[in-house]
Amino acid sequence: MKTLNKEKIKNLSFEDFNVEKMIFSNNEKTLRIFVDGAWFISNDISQLGKGILFFNDWERLTINRYNPNTEEWSTINELTIEPLQDICEMKFFDSTICLYGFGKKIGYWMEWKIYKTKIRAEFDS
Repeated sequence: MKTLNKEKIKNLSFEDFNVEKMIFSNNEKTLRIFVDGAWFISNDISQLGKGILFFNDWERLTINRYNPNTEEWSTINELTIEPLQDICEMKFFDSTICLYGFGKKIGYWMEWKIYKTKIRAEFDS
């Protein structure tokens, strides 16, 4: 397994890869996202095998979903979360990490904002 810290995670792209499953606990403040691969973009591009993104001990987490029919965003209750089908974008803003992708159930565009979290990733080489 190859372990990546936050700085190296910033070099990941999940284009062409899917989320296999998500394990989420708001009470324990843990989120694990299992992906079927990623691209590591540095001086060159290399493909990583299956991996897991670990988010722990966040201060706050919000989940929003965009409804294209009403053209409105709504906040999703963590008890009825919709897992992501994919991670189309991952952005880092100061102490906030934003994950964007389509929902696995309804298929609408989603935004997961995780504030002040510890993050690491493990990938098959």
